[in-house]
Amino acid sequence: MDNHKNLHYGGVNATITTPRQVYWIPSTWQCVKSLLRCCVPCRKLTGKPYKTLDPPPLPKIRVTEVPLFTITGVDFTRVLFVKEGEQEKKVYICLFTCIATRAVHLEVVSDLTVETFSLAFRRFSSRKSLPCKMISDDASTYLAAAETIQKLLQSEILKGALECQNVTWEFIPNGAPWYGGFWDA
Repeated sequence: MDNHKNLHYGGVNATITTPRQVYWIPSTWQCVKSLLRCCVPCRKLTGKPYKTLDPPPLPKIRVTEVPLFTITGVDFTRVLFVKEGEQEKKVYICLFTCIATRAVHLEVVSDLTVETFSLAFRRFSSRKSLPCKMISDDASTYLAAAETIQKLLQSEILKGALECQNVTWEFIPNGAPWYGGFWDA
């Protein structure tokens, strides 16, 4: 091993050559090869790269051809501070994302109440199209937005508006934030 380190981790042939100039060691090749298998720097250099797994197929709703914003993901951004004259004001962005085409529609809202979200949803559906399915996250990282959306769905104003237009709403599974990756990106 000392000879191997002195030769800067050469290989089996380089490690055998130097001692053979002075000594004849029987079965040197096997002995050196077994020692070099335990050498950590050599294993790092000659090791095979990690093989990544094939990615799973995309969900069916992501690859079917549907009109723009038929299936839409919705989320709120964090609070943004906007200057209006001398005064600083809090605003949020309500983000609507088409699942199939990944098109984005942004609506600026002043707060996270039922009324402002229903107005943003009304503006979105009048400019783009009325979605058949709305998807939003229920993850703990977006507690404020998830709680607000939960409250929105419990409100009679929004329930009535969604039911009469046949819009269904579903949440991504709790503890699976990668489901909402298309609107987080």
